[in-house]
Amino acid sequence: MGPFSPNLGGFTNSPSAGGGGGSSFNIDCGSNRALTGVRAEQRNGAQLDRIGARCRDYVTGVVSNVGYVGANLGSGGIVNVDCPLNGVVTGFQGRLGLLIDRIQMICRK
Repeated sequence: MGPFSPNLGGFTNSPSAGGGGGSSFNIDCGSNRALTGVRAEQRNGAQLDRIGARCRDYVTGVVSNVGYVGANLGSGGIVNVDCPLNGVVTGFQGRLGLLIDRIQMICRK
């Protein structure tokens, strides 16, 4: 894996969705890194209990796990899902009922 160089501008926060309950959190890739994947813990392969970011360094190409939020139920396997090499996350899609059942990234090179 080598360096990559997406053409990025300034940073802004999007509007939020959902309610005001729970604890607040922020997962940020930080300087010189971009969101390239997610790290998820899935319960029995059916729902997601926890989720975190996978960020790639622009210079080294190294991917690191950043943040991990959600219920620590210890009941599932951890799955890393990454964009193809030199891709960055530009969106998400998935499935849900009462809980989030599946998440998939939309990637762009």
